[in-house]
Amino acid sequence: MTLFRIKGMHGIETYMEILREEDDGFHIHIHSSTPYGESDSEEYISSDLFDSCLRTGYLIPVPLPAHQIKPLMRTAG
Repeated sequence: MTLFRIKGMHGIETYMEILREEDDGFHIHIHSSTPYGESDSEEYISSDLFDSCLRTGYLIPVPLPAHQIKPLMRTAG
């Protein structure tokens, strides 16, 4: 599992997990936590957009093991 923190608005913690890689992009899981609740979604991001987000610092690799990152807790299903 590859995990990234998404740089965003103050008070909103958002993490992105790469679920699987395709030839031209990635299927991802996004988890956001706000003072008002949590949300999860699965999306697709192109390789070009992903690379751009890394270059600009919008996506920041998380060096800790995923089980230590809260609130991201994806359940198998």
